[in-house]
Amino acid sequence: MGRMHGIAKGYIHLDLVTRRPDWSDEAEKVRRIALPPSEKEITLGYQALLHYISELPIAEDAYGLIHADFHYGNFFVHEDSLCLIDFDASRYSWFVDDIAVAAFFSGLTEGAGALPDQFLIPFLEGYRLEHHLEEKWLREIPYFMKLREMGRYIKLFHACGGAFDKLHPWGQWYMKGRKEKILQSDLPL
Repeated sequence: MGRMHGIAKGYIHLDLVTRRPDWSDEAEKVRRIALPPSEKEITLGYQALLHYISELPIAEDAYGLIHADFHYGNFFVHEDSLCLIDFDASRYSWFVDDIAVAAFFSGLTEGAGALPDQFLIPFLEGYRLEHHLEEKWLREIPYFMKLREMGRYIKLFHACGGAFDKLHPWGQWYMKGRKEKILQSDLPL
């Protein structure tokens, strides 16, 4: 990921027809999903988080084309090579957004109690070998992780109309107690 960000840093695809979207396009689609009044706290929290993230500065060393779905199911490792696949979610965003997605999914595969630092500490050691991000950007990772968690909650809630038993098994597992976990967040917004 660090190598990819180093290469993508400053890259802007000029053809508007084939250019990948900005991070806010997907976030805005999620924001427009209408949930019932019982989910008002989630909706308001997501809007506050979007506002916070939209105020972050866009800097060449910290913002560019990202994969946006970098997790265990989207790469293959062979000897000392890694092959990344599934670029359909790629977009322009902060590089910490990509890191947060990887950390978010890492926590889901290790179990509900997994701590992000168990993944992030060794991950960032490798990342820093290829790309440097100022420490201030790394402090934004929890906000991007929360954005992914809330966005996934909103999409799944909408998909099943709140009847979680209609979701596939992973969706049922994800939604179990998720609202409470989201609302217990200690992120200042």
